Amino acid sequence: MDSVSSKGKKRKKAGLTKDEELELERLEDLILGRGKHVLKHADNPPASENEDVIDNSKKIKLPEAAWDDPDDSNVNVEEALAAQGRPKMGVPAKGSDHYQTMLKKRFEIRVGNSEWARLDRKVEHEDIDLLQRCGNFIEQESATLSKGILDIKKVKNLNKATGREGPYINSVQFHRTSTVALVAGTSGKASIFQVDGSSNPLLQTVKFDKFPIRCARFSADGNQFIVGSQHHSHYFVYDMMEGKSIRIPTHHATEQTTMKKFEVSPDGKLLAVCGRFGDIHLINARTKEWIGTLKMNGEVKALCFNASGSQLWTHGATGEVYVWDTGSRKYLHRFADDGCLEGSSISVSPSGQLVACGSTAGVVNVYNTQSALRSTVPQPAKAFMHLVTAASSLQFDPSSQLLAMASDGKDGAFKLVHFPSMTVFSNFPAKDRELLLGRVQSHDFSPNSGFLAVGNSQHTVQLFRLKHFGNY
Repeated sequence: MDSVSSKGKKRKKAGLTKDEELELERLEDLILGRGKHVLKHADNPPASENEDVIDNSKKIKLPEAAWDDPDDSNVNVEEALAAQGRPKMGVPAKGSDHYQTMLKKRFEIRVGNSEWARLDRKVEHEDIDLLQRCGNFIEQESATLSKGILDIKKVKNLNKATGREGPYINSVQFHRTSTVALVAGTSGKASIFQVDGSSNPLLQTVKFDKFPIRCARFSADGNQFIVGSQHHSHYFVYDMMEGKSIRIPTHHATEQTTMKKFEVSPDGKLLAVCGRFGDIHLINARTKEWIGTLKMNGEVKALCFNASGSQLWTHGATGEVYVWDTGSRKYLHRFADDGCLEGSSISVSPSGQLVACGSTAGVVNVYNTQSALRSTVPQPAKAFMHLVTAASSLQFDPSSQLLAMASDGKDGAFKLVHFPSMTVFSNFPAKDRELLLGRVQSHDFSPNSGFLAVGNSQHTVQLFRLKHFGNY
């Protein structure tokens, strides 16, 4: 018996019309995920199918949300805690708050609530949402990013729902394991947004009184975020699961005065903090205890970890780059950044093959990592002179095919470099968008390079979709 006659018999037995059967097959494809067939429907839904969605919506029962439980429908947080014998809820909540609402909020803060997970989502004729793509679900036409022209699209500003994190957005960072992002700035407010590119809903805002935030980072496990200021010697750790912040003073014996610039090691073991007089303070990322101080010549201007967290690279006022072993906390190597009088930024590629060093003159040198580690005066593989003011920040994307270079000294001073060609994309930012981009204070790529977020000095985090990358 062929498949056509078999389907016909099943349809007749179930009492379904042909159009109803096609709609059920489409829904099955969307749920089970059948590669390009899903993309075809998402890109070009036939008119008849659109009609069927409306006609059959009452016949097809949508799945229920994971936090929905009939027994909890009229229970508040206080009652739920009493029934469970628990002292606290684990999220910011009042005793009178609805229990199911708090469960939903806890879920969204922890893992986000992607557009594809919405129970009332409708398939529309527009760009395919990359959040519908999981892992290697969709094969890319080419794994290698092409040089020259970047296929990039401006989407809704990441912090459109608030715009209140401060005129200077000093930190923006994507969560490593869920579709949320952290935005923080000089108003002392840190906000968590759901990232979907269309509405980017606000999940939570935390206010730190009289504490203009200069640097903010997620912990490596993603359960906390840390905020530091250039005006205070203490800093705050906010636990997103417990819904509370902890004030942590710096140790008096370390001579650490601020937390204006720090990084979290990818292995979750360390916080490295730029100190004064060449000091790099190391803090246990779990206990927040000071465990040691490294020393380099001149002021420390920038630092970064390699992908494994086994090395710390620092750049400073003397134009020299230092490399440290984080396990033994010992000096490994140092070299002179070619032509640099004063360093201002540094980034090591996730692949470990490249290191980019920026200077106050705006020059960005890119070195082969192994060459840099073998010589005290290595020659750069490429020198970029596209920035005319100090290179304030550098960052490789997770695929190591892009390098973001920015200067906060001039509007629109932001460039993206392609690798391995080591050429700058000519179409971003476009000339007419440089003023809109503003003076870039911070930027970050999402975990699989699908999004690029750029924070400026005009209250805004602009969000861009990098279409080559199929995953968030």
